[in-house]
Amino acid sequence: MLTFFRKHVPNGQPQVPVKQTVEDLLKQEPPPEANSGHSKLCRTLADVVADAGAVSLLLQFLRTKGSAPFLLFWTEAARMEGRPPPWPSPALTDDVSEAAVAIFERFFAPDATERVAAPRGLVEAVEAVIRRKEAPPKDIFHPLQEYVFQVINKDHFDEFLKSDFFHQHKVEVLTSSQVRLVDLLLNESALFYFTEFMEQEGHQALVEFWLAATNFRKHLSDEPAEAQADAIVLYDKYFSLQATTPLGFGDSLRLQVEENICGEFGPSADSFEKAAAIALHAMERMFLPDFLQSQLYLRYLADLLQASNSTLNSTSNSTENNAPTCTNSIDDSDPDSIWKRSRQNSGLSLGRIDELGRFEADFEPEPEARRESRLSRVMRRLVRPHDKEELAWRVAEMIVRDVTSVTLGPSSQAPSRPRRCPSTADS
Repeated sequence: MLTFFRKHVPNGQPQVPVKQTVEDLLKQEPPPEANSGHSKLCRTLADVVADAGAVSLLLQFLRTKGSAPFLLFWTEAARMEGRPPPWPSPALTDDVSEAAVAIFERFFAPDATERVAAPRGLVEAVEAVIRRKEAPPKDIFHPLQEYVFQVINKDHFDEFLKSDFFHQHKVEVLTSSQVRLVDLLLNESALFYFTEFMEQEGHQALVEFWLAATNFRKHLSDEPAEAQADAIVLYDKYFSLQATTPLGFGDSLRLQVEENICGEFGPSADSFEKAAAIALHAMERMFLPDFLQSQLYLRYLADLLQASNSTLNSTSNSTENNAPTCTNSIDDSDPDSIWKRSRQNSGLSLGRIDELGRFEADFEPEPEARRESRLSRVMRRLVRPHDKEELAWRVAEMIVRDVTSVTLGPSSQAPSRPRRCPSTADS
C-alpha cells in the first residue's frame, strides 16, 4: 500500500517519520481548502474571462473568427468598472466621461475601428447617456457587456473548447507545477486515466464516491422523499456498518451523515460535503504525486498532444520545410563543386538519428550558432522547472510509436532504450 511520511515532533525530540495510510487520512478532519475551487480543464466562459492565460487564448481564437472586438470591448468596459484587464493595455483616463466616449467611438460609432454589431436600441441608450452633461456611471456599458457575453457564449465558446487553442491551455495546465486533483476529476478525459490508475491501486471506490457525492450536491431532487432515497443509497454503499463498499470513514463522520440525511425536511445538498472533502484530500495526498509520474499520465499527455492539430501541424510543416530540395545551384559538370559550397549555406552535417527521431550531430556548432528546432521548443514546453527534458521526450516517443504502428505496422517500431519507469513499488 502506498504511504507517505508526515513529521512528528514529540516533546522537542528530533523529527521522526511516521507512516500514514489512506485509512488514517479518511478518519481525519479535511483542511479548509479541500473540495474547493473549479477545474482549470472544465471551464465556463465566466471562468475563462477571469483567467489571464485562458482569456488570451480565447482572444486568439476569436481573431480567427473575426469576432475579437466582442471580447476586447467586454474587457475594456470591465476595466472602466474597476476590474483589472486580463492583458497589458494602455490605461484608460481617470475621467469617466472621456473613457466612455473612447470606448463608444472604438466599438460602436459608425466609423469605429473595431466595430461591435449590437442591437440598435442598446447602442442608442448608451449614446444618449454619454451625450448628457453629467458624468455617466462606470457601469454604463453593462447591458452591452451582457449582450456580447451571450454572443460569445452562444456562438463561439463551445467551438473554442474543442479548438487547438484550448488544447494548448490544457497542456499548459497539466505541465505546470501546480496540477490539482480537481483539475483531473472534473475533466472527462483526464478522469478516465486517473480512474484507471486508482483501479490499479485498488482504491477506485474513492473516485466513485467523490463523483457520486458531487452529483448528489448538484442534482438534489426537490422532492424530500426522493432526495432522501438517493442519500440512503450512498449511505448504504459507503457508510453503514453493513456497507457494500466501505471506504473507512470514522464513526463520528458516519453519525454526522446519518443526521444529515434523516432530518425532518430531508437531506440537504451538503449532506456528503465533508466526506467528499476528506476523500479528495486523501486521494490528493496519497495518489496524485504518483499518478503525475506514471505511464498513464504520460499517455494522457501524448493523447492530448495528438489531439492538438496545431502542434502536430507545426511540427509536420517544420519537417517538410527543412527537407532537402533539388536546386540548380550545383554545377553538374564539376563533381567537386559540392565541396566548394560554404558550410554556412550548406545543410550538410554528420551525425545520426536516434529512436525518437532526434538528430545527434557528431560535430556540435558553437553555442552562439546553435539553433533549436521547432519540435524541441514544443517538447521543452512540457518540462516543469524541476523536471528533466527526458520526461518530455518520453511523451514524444509515445507519439512516434503510435504513428509508426499505424503507418508501417507493429514491426516498424524501434526498440526503446532500457529505462526504469516509475512504479507504485517505489513509493
